[in-house]
Amino acid sequence: MGSETERKINDLLNSLLEAERAGVQVISEMLKLVPENDELSKKLNSFLLDEGLNCRIIKILIEKTGFTPSNQTGGFVEKMNRLNLFSEKITLLIKGQQWVAKQIEENLHAFAEGSLKFFLKAIAEQHTENVSVLNDYISHTPAGK
Repeated sequence: MGSETERKINDLLNSLLEAERAGVQVISEMLKLVPENDELSKKLNSFLLDEGLNCRIIKILIEKTGFTPSNQTGGFVEKMNRLNLFSEKITLLIKGQQWVAKQIEENLHAFAEGSLKFFLKAIAEQHTENVSVLNDYISHTPAGK
């Protein structure tokens, strides 16, 4: 179903969907390690809300194009589970957020102007902002925490 370009767009959207699902799972687990009223907890809860909303919207977009959304969760979860130090988890979360933004930025040319392209730009910007927040957290946190 669909042209080669449509299939490539679907593949990208499914890849992003899997990554956002992984983000939901990883951030949910990280929140268990942070005091509830901590500033980082507030930020991670905001990220979690965004990641979950992104999942729902990406899934709908895939369905509207006539394709089937993936039921998979990205391998990012396994990578995160192998880490012990919270600081390592934050560093990997930064890399994951950067990966999503980069995938979108590198493939944005494939999308026609319109709401899908606008939404993807917003996700990329959201993830870039998350990276800034997390880098700021790292710069104000003692090493090894």
